[in-house]
Amino acid sequence: MSPTIVETGILRLVGRKIVLRSSLTAVNEVSQIPGLWKELRAELHHIPGRVGSEMYSLITGDYTERLPVAYYYALVAVREFDGIPDPFDRLDFSHRRLAKFVHRGLPATSGTTAMNVLREWLPASGETIRDNAELTIVAADYDRTDPNGAFEYCVFI
Repeated sequence: MSPTIVETGILRLVGRKIVLRSSLTAVNEVSQIPGLWKELRAELHHIPGRVGSEMYSLITGDYTERLPVAYYYALVAVREFDGIPDPFDRLDFSHRRLAKFVHRGLPATSGTTAMNVLREWLPASGETIRDNAELTIVAADYDRTDPNGAFEYCVFI
């Protein structure tokens, strides 16, 4: 498992978030995720200056330093934050190093890729995760029902 290491350049993301886990002992509430994506897709026309057609998901506070609260974000990239309505979350990941891995398979199996990255690649690489954040980049034509589909699982380093 070897990643492509890239610098993000300008990477401004806008979207919605949910509390994925509300305490250290709570189970991740993954059942909320499809509804979050449905909500974001219904609101895309309110987001000016979208860049590309990819969709992004971000998980914070869940793996490297398990925080009491973990968040899941459904996001799209934008040129700038000016003109973005208030209810949307804004995240700026510009000019950061990113290790990109290809996940092949259904979304439900992405945890295997994540665990391989976090438990095998990360310690062997000598890198550390920045911002306790895991980013997934999904192409517009990705078919979530295709067992041979692929998307990028990434960690900020």
